Amino acid sequence: MATYSKTLFLLGTLLIHSALAYVPKNVIYWGQESNGDESSLATYCATGHWDVIVLAFVYNFPTDKNSQYPAMNFAGHCGSSYNKANPHLLICPTIGADIITCQSRGVQILLSFGGAEGTYGFNSDSQASTFADTVWNMFLGGNGAIRPFGNAILDGVDLDIESGSTTGYSAFIQQLRSHFATAPKNYYISSAPQCPYPDDLLGPGSGTALQSAWFDYVWVQFYNNNCGLNHYSKGAFNFATWGNWAQKISVNPNVKVFIGAPASAEGAGEGYVPLATLQTITASVLAGPYANVFGGIMLWDTSNSDLNNDFGGSVASYLHAMNIAAGSPVTTGPKSTSTSTSTSTTGSKSTSTSTSTSTTGSKHSTSTSTSTTGSHSTSTTGSHSTSTTGVQTGGSPQDTGSCVSGYMKCLTSETYTMCAHSAWGVTQSCPSGLVCSPTGNYIYCLRP
Repeated sequence: MATYSKTLFLLGTLLIHSALAYVPKNVIYWGQESNGDESSLATYCATGHWDVIVLAFVYNFPTDKNSQYPAMNFAGHCGSSYNKANPHLLICPTIGADIITCQSRGVQILLSFGGAEGTYGFNSDSQASTFADTVWNMFLGGNGAIRPFGNAILDGVDLDIESGSTTGYSAFIQQLRSHFATAPKNYYISSAPQCPYPDDLLGPGSGTALQSAWFDYVWVQFYNNNCGLNHYSKGAFNFATWGNWAQKISVNPNVKVFIGAPASAEGAGEGYVPLATLQTITASVLAGPYANVFGGIMLWDTSNSDLNNDFGGSVASYLHAMNIAAGSPVTTGPKSTSTSTSTSTTGSKSTSTSTSTSTTGSKHSTSTSTSTTGSHSTSTTGSHSTSTTGVQTGGSPQDTGSCVSGYMKCLTSETYTMCAHSAWGVTQSCPSGLVCSPTGNYIYCLRP
């Protein structure tokens, strides 16, 4: 993410049962040392501050480099090339071990694709689908021969797309979700659009990912633009616009929108606000009509947080004290969703690229680095339908016995329910003409 940047058809309402509660997530980007030294990934996970950490970046795709593998950059954290023919494909066993440690502490680890400085993109949907297979096999649950993080299996991918075209990103996500659908664990897809709506590259809009693909988390970069946090007092902060997208356009009816913020005044060209102001802005979101789509706060980045008196730790204390409950049932509104059958998860951020690093005294900095982007949350995927981990089928909402929150099941050929707080919720209906169909870990409303 950069600091200086700029059908299945569903009409219906999703009722969120009053028992459903959500603790906002604290998210941060790591890996670019954009404002000086960063500690190891495992060190940040040990603090308990972070629910999601996004590794930045994969900054070139094979499609644009005429090479077989993607290019990666993690500043001074990893510099071991795979071979001379692929000098920018890194092998990072220490980061891999830290990923496993972080996951054991309950921290989701995503890998960000894009950034402010990279050269990336697709020439076609077919090319994007092929790259999704490569990503699955190298970083996620596949069995590729080359695994930059060893045995570590990441929790998902983030799209911080700040240059190039809109081509291929929906197909990329759809192909990843086809892998996710039969996987034994949950995966997430996030994105980090700029706050001006729609984002030039991610959308929403015809042919864009935010129009037709299933995102779990969307961390909107509310900085470096006139809709940023520093313009809140002027009435220009536009979380409501993105909240309306979440409720009425997003393919995922449970998508979470995050407030993306710089972690220090040096973390962005403009947009940093002190903690008290960030709390005021967050409170205004929670008092408004889009409280149910608020996912938390995303920060750019760990190095800026460290040099700003552990700003992220203060944000964590504030967020983790919350327990947002949706009120009686809340109607999220009519939705349009696209027709593909895929599944998946989480979001995006990015900045910096170049592979070389320089050392001045005890400080390391990437030759191109910096930047940020924000927001995240929730999961699920597929042509329609909602979410998360595993599917149980049969029965009725009145079934006794426990269930796993987020699980879904078909009740009849046209109705379904979701588990919240170990109890099955209200019955929900597929749109007219569609039938309920469990697929892998997800439920879809599909044409018969």
